[in-house]
Formats: sequence, C-alpha cells, structure tokens
Amino acid sequence: VTAPTPGLHSAMLALYVRAGSRHESAAENGVSHLLEHLLFRGSEGFPDSVAMNAAVEAAGGNLNGMTARDHGCFYTPLHPRALATGLEVLGDLLRRPLLQDLEVEREIILEEILDEVDARGRDVDPDNLVKRLAFGSHPLGMKIAGTPATIRALGLPAVRRHHARLYGGRNLVLAEARPVRPPP
Repeated sequence: VTAPTPGLHSAMLALYVRAGSRHESAAENGVSHLLEHLLFRGSEGFPDSVAMNAAVEAAGGNLNGMTARDHGCFYTPLHPRALATGLEVLGDLLRRPLLQDLEVEREIILEEILDEVDARGRDVDPDNLVKRLAFGSHPLGMKIAGTPATIRALGLPAVRRHHARLYGGRNLVLAEARPVRPPP
C-alpha cells in the first residue's frame, strides 16, 4: 500500500512480531517481555547496546520496543535516506541476538513489575485486573511482564526456545513510513 506523504520529512521503521504473553505458558509468563529487553543488549553485528544505538542515532533515529499481549514491536524513526541502517540494525537485533546480560534485565523487569502492585504486593494495574476477569486462566489473562516468580525462574534455554519458535519470517511484519511520490 502506498499513500503519498509530501509533507513528511522523516521516516519510521517498525518490525512487528506475533509474540506476546498470549503465546506463553503459565510457567514461562513474561518470556516475551524479557526477550524484548535482551534483544537490545547486542547482536552479532552490533555487539552491545552502545554499538546498536550509535548506528541508529547516526542515522537520525533511536531504538525502541514494546511487548503487548499479542505482539511485540521494535521501531525507530530515521532520516528517510538512512532506512538501510535501520533495516540492518532491526534485522540483526531480531535475527542474531546475543541474549546477554540476563541478570541485569531480570532485575530491571522485577522493578517494572513493582509499578503494577500496591504496598502489599497486590496487583492494582487496571489493565491486568480487567484482563484477568475477562480471560481468567487463558494466556490473555496473564500479565505481560510476568510475575516475580516466573521472571526469577526463566533462564536462557527458555528465552532461546521462545525466540526460535516465534521470531521467524512467518511471524514478522515490517512497516515503513517515509516520504513517497505518487506512482506515475
């Protein structure tokens, strides 16, 4: 689909993956979100987050990602003439991740989970509460970030299995927005 956007002066790349908490077992709840964090820790072509971010920032962008119940998204705005850099970094990030610094990311996610609970540890996040009511024990009722117990139990073998199972061409959609001219 092409839509002329003559006033657009920047570009956006977004790589969507059909992998979220609905694709997890109860024992591995939170693995999609943990994997999202780990993907930004380096890849074969960009050995750490500094190299990865430096390449994208030199192209006028900044890397970001998010995990939802039914998908994840990895994206960056860029200069329109620098799309190749964005494609190279996003492709390498998803295809050839190093999956390093697991313990650092585990602690970051455990801190994030605290934002969803009250002082007694009870879930107070409205989205989590509504989804649990609507979907019960179905994976759509599980928390995106997982629970402290599942996050502490997840190891690299589970993360690697999840990546191998869901992060392939059949589960990916690449979206590109940039200035284009109408077809002749």
